[in-house]
Amino acid sequence: MTRDQFWQKIIPELLKDNFAVLLYKEQDINGWAGWCDAGEDGNEFVLALDHPMVFETAIHEYCHYLQWKTKPDLWNSVGETYNVLLDWIEYDNIITDEYLLNKSLHDIIMLEHDCELMSLNFAISNCLENFDAKRYIQAANLYLWHYHFNKKFRKKPKKAICSTNAVDKMSSIFDHDYTFYLNLNNLKNSRQDTIIQEYA
Repeated sequence: MTRDQFWQKIIPELLKDNFAVLLYKEQDINGWAGWCDAGEDGNEFVLALDHPMVFETAIHEYCHYLQWKTKPDLWNSVGETYNVLLDWIEYDNIITDEYLLNKSLHDIIMLEHDCELMSLNFAISNCLENFDAKRYIQAANLYLWHYHFNKKFRKKPKKAICSTNAVDKMSSIFDHDYTFYLNLNNLKNSRQDTIIQEYA
């Protein structure tokens, strides 16, 4: 599948399911490379087109759409918890307890890990043009681990995640058990230091 064919496939699917497709000529949107969300406020698929890994982000966000469409039990299971941590980071006036933050972190990593597995499977099974599986895995590892530091520092990285050479310093092995990513002791100290620098 060429990259053009990928876009020609996903855009009509998203529009058919009433997703607003919003593409911005920016490196990030409020600190994120993109997102795919569906809920009471509407459905949207959003990308920052100038992010250095925009194509990989598009694959990832498309697989979130596929989660919504094909795995409603999984998608709905995190509906009340996913944004707890993200909103707490975003708004200084939000007060919440450690249990809810940890539950949110767990559910984020669970959903995102499943999405990364789907993304890899989609890209490889469709022979996506110029898809670098090793680099994708490195970015996926950085992305999953960085949520721990969002919680630790109560903020996002200075630049949108996976937009710096921190990607190159991550492992090229992806653990198929999401619980691996719940324990920071599974991340080498040198790689933790690399991620911490993203917040400095």
